[in-house]
Amino acid sequence: MNAGQFLERIYEIKSQGYNIEKVENWVMEIFGLERDVIYSKGRRKIQVAARSLLCYWAVRELGLTATELAKRLGVTQPAVSYAVSRGKRIAKERNCRLVL
Repeated sequence: MNAGQFLERIYEIKSQGYNIEKVENWVMEIFGLERDVIYSKGRRKIQVAARSLLCYWAVRELGLTATELAKRLGVTQPAVSYAVSRGKRIAKERNCRLVL
């Protein structure tokens, strides 16, 4: 996907009303977790998977920067970058998409 296609995809998703709160809610539904569990510092496998998917969709689909998301999650920017990579794998393994 080139830069133009990437920006078009972000615009399309945002025009459908998606924002970070909707993405959070979708991740909460997929994993059956509460928002505070996703944002807590724990390292349980399900927590890490949920945070990773949130990071992947927020960065790759909504266009948030890793720095913005790091502040929101209370982690470092490199941690978000690693989570995006994990989130991509999780989305593929679970065959789940942000936009249905």
